[in-house]
Amino acid sequence: MSNNLLLVNGRFKTMNPAQPTAEAVAMQNGIIIAVGSNDDARAVADRNSDVLDLGGRTATPGLNDAHAHPMMLGMSLDDLPIASPPVESIAQIVSMVAGAAERRPNGRWIIGRGYDQARLRDQRHPTRADLDAVSPHHPVLLFRACHHIGVANSAALALAGIDESTGNPDGGQIDRDEAGMPTGVVRETALGLVQEAIAEPTGSDLERYIERGLRAFQTAGVTSTVEAGIDRPE
Repeated sequence: MSNNLLLVNGRFKTMNPAQPTAEAVAMQNGIIIAVGSNDDARAVADRNSDVLDLGGRTATPGLNDAHAHPMMLGMSLDDLPIASPPVESIAQIVSMVAGAAERRPNGRWIIGRGYDQARLRDQRHPTRADLDAVSPHHPVLLFRACHHIGVANSAALALAGIDESTGNPDGGQIDRDEAGMPTGVVRETALGLVQEAIAEPTGSDLERYIERGLRAFQTAGVTSTVEAGIDRPE
């Protein structure tokens, strides 16, 4: 497709109160030169312009997200989608973990992202007891929607070196039951202890994550972005 483009039969929101909508846009050398009716745009468009008939669909400029995590998004596409909604209960989450455990070899991590205890019927976080019942041989880590709180099962806590004798790390908290045993809920830097137990992704993994994340952004109309959190190896 050339830099000379004519978009016709579309729906455009111009953000101009004097002309809030238009049906066509003409571009020359990548610059918009006309916004209006099909006839208006055709009148000024280069005769060799590529013509794209939108068939009544809406077109928007590409969006820029100045603070995003495309690599994390690409990584999360491998994980269980446990967002609340549509997930409504801990029983649903546990069922999804059970299914993942059946499909993966023992010892393989199961990661889930997006639950919100305030939107679950149970009105509480899942616990390691909930998860242990269906995943005794797989380490499991579920991230709350905020990614500042997580829930780990016993296998994951063991890999992280967390037990009843483990103190809270600076800036974090390991939730405990009345007997002083970790419930599996880990907050802030305590969540980081469990994350550190997960094997580091390889270089090819990181490439795959960023490519998948950027493709997902593109399908949503985000054509440029800033990776807001990345370290030197990444």
